[in-house]
Amino acid sequence: EQYQVKTIDQVKGDLSRDEKLQLMDKNKNLFQYDTGDVVRGKNAYCNEDLINIDIKPQNREHSAKLYAKISIPKVYSGGSNNMYSAGITGNKIGLEFIQDKLSDIGIIADIQNFKISRLDTFRDVHLEKPIAEYRDSFSLVNPIRNQMKMEFGKETVLFKNKSQQLCFYDKLLESVQSGSFIPNELKDRNIMRGENRFIKTSKVNQAFDKYKMHNNVLILTDPNGYRSIKQMYKDDISKMFYDDYEKNQNYKKLEVIEKVKHYRNMGKSYANVIKFIGIETLFNLDLHDKFIDIFYSDNRHMRSQKRREMKHLLREIMSQDYDVSCMYRELREAFLNVA
Repeated sequence: EQYQVKTIDQVKGDLSRDEKLQLMDKNKNLFQYDTGDVVRGKNAYCNEDLINIDIKPQNREHSAKLYAKISIPKVYSGGSNNMYSAGITGNKIGLEFIQDKLSDIGIIADIQNFKISRLDTFRDVHLEKPIAEYRDSFSLVNPIRNQMKMEFGKETVLFKNKSQQLCFYDKLLESVQSGSFIPNELKDRNIMRGENRFIKTSKVNQAFDKYKMHNNVLILTDPNGYRSIKQMYKDDISKMFYDDYEKNQNYKKLEVIEKVKHYRNMGKSYANVIKFIGIETLFNLDLHDKFIDIFYSDNRHMRSQKRREMKHLLREIMSQDYDVSCMYRELREAFLNVA
C-alpha cells in the first residue's frame, strides 16, 4: 500500500500595506532600539520554531507591511514533524495559531484580512527503491512545459522559475537531517516528497484567478477552496509527468544539447559538464556521442579516447540492469495516482 498525502504545507500570509496595525504597549521594544530610534525594514521580526513574523514598521503606531509564515502540518503536530496531512481542521488551527501569536507579541491584526503571498503544497509517495535511485529518472521529466529550469542538488531535484518551484527529495532523509520525529510506521519506507511552491504573490493570484478564487487565507478553510488548491498541485505535476515520454525525450535532447554547447562556450571542463548533466542522462537520451563531438570537434584522438571510455561506462550501467524509463513510469503513476 502506498503512503500518499496531498495537502498544504507552508503558508505565508501578508497584511495589505493599506491595513493599519494596532500595536499594544508591550510590543514597543519590537519597534524601537535602545537608542530610541525606530526599527525599520527587516530588523523588525519575531522568529520562533513554529512561526516567522516580519514587520515593516513606519512608526510606533502603525505598520506598512506584515508577513507571517508557518508550516500547517508542523503546527498541527505540535511541532514534532510535518509528515501527515492536516486537512481543513489543521488549516483552521494554523490560522488561529497565527492570530494568537500576533496577539502574544502585541499586534492586533484580523487574520481574515490576510492574503496568501506564498503557498506550498505537497504529495508524499511510497516507492519501491531507495529515493536516491530515482534521481536520473527525472531526465525524462519535461520542465519546458512548465517554463522551468531543472537543477540537480546534492539530495534534491529542483524545477524552478522566478515565481514557482517544484522540488523532489527524500522526505525521511530530510527529517533525519532536521531532527524531526519520524513515526515508527514510516521509518522503513522509501518516501519521496514532491513540493509545489508558489513563492510570489503574483503566482498565487494567477493560480487563484484560474480557479475563480479570491486570494484570502480563509480559502484554506473552505472545502471547495481546499479541493481546488489540491487540484492545482495535480495540474502542475501533470504538465511534467505526462504519458508520452518519447516526445518528452525529443524536447529533452534539444535542451541538453543547448546546455552542453552553452557550458562548452563558457569554458567549462568536460568532467564538470558530465557531472552537471549526468552520465545516465546522456545514455538515456542517446546523446553520449553527440556530447563528445561537441567537446572535441577539433581533436580526433580525444574523440576516440572518450568514446571508448563512454562504452565502458555504458556496459557497467547495463550490467546493473538500470532501467530509468521504468522508474520514471513508477514516479508518474505515484504522483498522479494513475494505474
